[in-house]
Amino acid sequence: MDQIRYIHAADLHLDTPFKGLEKNAAGHLGKMLHQATFTALERLVQLCLVEKPDFLVLAGDIYDQEERSIRAQLALRDACGVLNENGIPVYIVHGNHDPFSSRIASLKFPPNTIIFGTGYERRVFMRAGEQVAIIHGISHIRDKENQNLARLFTRDDSSDCFQLGLLHCMVEGSGSPDRYAPCSIEDLKAANLDAWALGHVHERNILCSQPFIAYSGNTQGLHINEPGPRGCYVVNAKKGANEWHCEAQFRPLCSIMWEKLNLELEGLDTLDNVEQKMVNCIDAARGAADPNIQAIIARLHLQGRTSLNKTLRSGDTLKDIGASVQNSGASSPTVWLKDFDVATRDYTPPEDFLERDDLQGECARLARELSDDEAALSALCDSAFEPLLGNTRFRRIAGAFDQENLRLMLKKAENICQETLESR
Repeated sequence: MDQIRYIHAADLHLDTPFKGLEKNAAGHLGKMLHQATFTALERLVQLCLVEKPDFLVLAGDIYDQEERSIRAQLALRDACGVLNENGIPVYIVHGNHDPFSSRIASLKFPPNTIIFGTGYERRVFMRAGEQVAIIHGISHIRDKENQNLARLFTRDDSSDCFQLGLLHCMVEGSGSPDRYAPCSIEDLKAANLDAWALGHVHERNILCSQPFIAYSGNTQGLHINEPGPRGCYVVNAKKGANEWHCEAQFRPLCSIMWEKLNLELEGLDTLDNVEQKMVNCIDAARGAADPNIQAIIARLHLQGRTSLNKTLRSGDTLKDIGASVQNSGASSPTVWLKDFDVATRDYTPPEDFLERDDLQGECARLARELSDDEAALSALCDSAFEPLLGNTRFRRIAGAFDQENLRLMLKKAENICQETLESR
């Protein structure tokens, strides 16, 4: 067989309690939070039934050992049971959050479920009586596995079928601070496998195209520093003349999405305007969300110079405004403003800068003179643009720079200068 399709998921963290959030979120949202990781699993099963992959691989941290959740392991067993009824095998390795020892020994999984033990193993996948793939894997024996497990993997040279490595590990440079089962790209390549399905890093990332090495990320974001959609990869592998080529498509599975939203308040001087800006920001987040997102939990980053700076930083001003707007307009998805990151500054009228006898005053006076003198502004810009004229794309847009555009650029440049000087 010269084609294989598999679904790669990892880091489901079933039954994560979202400590500190469930009790603070509104009742309905709290229930959605508690159910979110299970919803992602249900959507993963449904995706398998639609896509009909040859098999599903789960690359560790499927549940959290410290929570001792029987519900999580039962949910995993039942999901595998549905896939068993539909003829889809499931290959599982355990990671640092769900080491092999955390399994409930008395819980029996259906026959389609292959759980790799703590010794390196190879498992053959058969289709219509023919060997079409070999899945290589090993589970973590402990919650802080420090061995380079990738070095145990080696290609089965007796077969020319597709060979996939399944591992929960930290690849150097992949961004995770937790060095569990650490390895390098070179270690993975040295195994001479056709592809790797990795877990541990919660950000999806294709580390290498040949061989295909990928983190699928987690199926449900767990906190504000895991923003955006989360899900899995559907991977199609095709055999070429000398090697296998893989193409991956991301499929979202999460029901709750974390987001960091920016709110520009430059020059605003009334709370009404701030409120409307918030409404617009929330509506934009709703409009950009996948239709299957049930809720967005957001941190609102406020920036810009405004005369309301002290008001926004005092008491419950932002909390009260947020409560009044977060569920305004469209009702779906629900938006909950988790917290606010206030980076606003006091607004100083431009006229005040003109009277100052310092660099900020000199900057304001020079900008005012250039704004009032079209010839001087054009000459300055021509001189600044000259080094860029060799760029074809810049030349195409340079002709559109009329006096209005030049003044806008001058104003932005002045703001940058004033902000830089103010911060020193």
